[in-house]
Amino acid sequence: MENTILSALFGLLTALVLVVISIIVTYLSTRSKTRLDLTAEYDKVLQTNRLEAYRELWKLTEPLARYTRPAPVTYQAIKDLTVKMRVWYFQQGGMFLTKNSRDRYFELKALMESLVVGYNTNPNVMPITAEYFALLQDASKKNQDVVIDEEHVKFIIDQGSALRTQLATDIGTRNISFVSKKAKGQKPPAEA
Repeated sequence: MENTILSALFGLLTALVLVVISIIVTYLSTRSKTRLDLTAEYDKVLQTNRLEAYRELWKLTEPLARYTRPAPVTYQAIKDLTVKMRVWYFQQGGMFLTKNSRDRYFELKALMESLVVGYNTNPNVMPITAEYFALLQDASKKNQDVVIDEEHVKFIIDQGSALRTQLATDIGTRNISFVSKKAKGQKPPAEA
């Protein structure tokens, strides 16, 4: 009889340990899944907001199109663009820029400010002498409608293009989608 009681107690204790382990595993897996779900939802909302903000910044840079610009690039056009980009940064999308996009954004802004104000804020971006910057400053103050020569507009266009390329990279619009890869018979990327 004593053996039966010990067996029953051992069975009960084993069942109790299994229940406790089951509760702990369920709690940890539910907590982990909840955390993953919240992270995925946050990433989805961030990506949606970033896409909307980037779309607006992309539109703003149209005057810096490499081919078939809507109008010649003048000092006034650059000045107007710097103001519009500042408004976009503080009122709409600056907080959604990734580090790389933020770097490209400020490189473009520094270059445009250099042309408008007439001093070189970043000598690595556009190698121009101090004398030429003095001429720029004088020209930008006298006549805002002067067209900036193509040699120097090229630097701005290159920076605008670099910014747009980084925006597209951030949101993955230049990548082939998972669905397209499957349809073409390509092997989809390994899941993490």
